Amino acid sequence: MEKEQYIDIELVKSIMKEKDIDEKALASGMEVTLATIKIFLNGADQHYLSTIFVYKLSRVLGAAMEQLLRKEYRKVKNV
Repeated sequence: MEKEQYIDIELVKSIMKEKDIDEKALASGMEVTLATIKIFLNGADQHYLSTIFVYKLSRVLGAAMEQLLRKEYRKVKNV
């Protein structure tokens, strides 16, 4: 069974490194457990993620929610 990966984990890790945010700080800022962050960053299936999780992640990282989504999951606007 293929894992669902909505969030670009490599981008998240890159932003964390750029902004000097460690796993503990990310967990604290998102108000989730360190274990949750570790599982997420290690590439767990993301089918369980809520919009609130993605919102909190974007807020702590200072990035737009859409920016964190993998390209194949971004909504395309019809003009």
